[in-house]
Amino acid sequence: MLHWQSKELIQSLKVGAEHVFAQLDFDYYAICSIQASDFGVCNALPRVHVTNYPQAWMDYYVENRLHVYDPVMHFGRLVTYPTSWSSLSNASGFNEAHCKVLDLARDHGVHSGVCMSIHNLDCSLLLVSMACAQERTLSTTLMKEVYETVPALLDVVQAEPGDTTPTFDLTEREVECLGWCALGKTSSDISAILSISANTVDFHLKSAMRKLATNNRTFAIVKAMRHGIIPF
Repeated sequence: MLHWQSKELIQSLKVGAEHVFAQLDFDYYAICSIQASDFGVCNALPRVHVTNYPQAWMDYYVENRLHVYDPVMHFGRLVTYPTSWSSLSNASGFNEAHCKVLDLARDHGVHSGVCMSIHNLDCSLLLVSMACAQERTLSTTLMKEVYETVPALLDVVQAEPGDTTPTFDLTEREVECLGWCALGKTSSDISAILSISANTVDFHLKSAMRKLATNNRTFAIVKAMRHGIIPF
């Protein structure tokens, strides 16, 4: 059972999302949940957990109840592989109202959107959308990266720290490097801050990733936050 009211969980999700979507070169993102009882209903707003879509677009979207006609809301919940917003027009039932929402998004500077859903064991789902400030090519390679990265991020974030009490045994230097990395510092930045070589920084970060059983820095940061190893 996920506790979406948890400030710690939401903050770790926000930090992880910022890193992941930036690496994928998406400017905007939103992660929201839809309960099983609302699965076939599109007249109620989903619960948005984290988003950085432009505030003007968000305000316009809510004020005009665009979720009722939003093709991402209607069809995005049905696709478990990353799908471009434009290709949703191929879905049965796609109409002019759906098309109008996508046009309005572009008018507000939201382009080249992608969506996917992740279904949970309790039949609820997480709906993930991402977009760019300008038009971009959504390659097959990019879609594969999204498919591999976004669910992995959510797995790390949703892992309940209370389920087990693992001992990661990170060294003080590993925690220090991970903490600076969480603040957006590069290996070069950290090497200057700690007066060690960039190679040494990389060594400590790779060691931390191995101990945390993660395959990249972003997931290591999120997992370390979830387990209280580094602060939010």
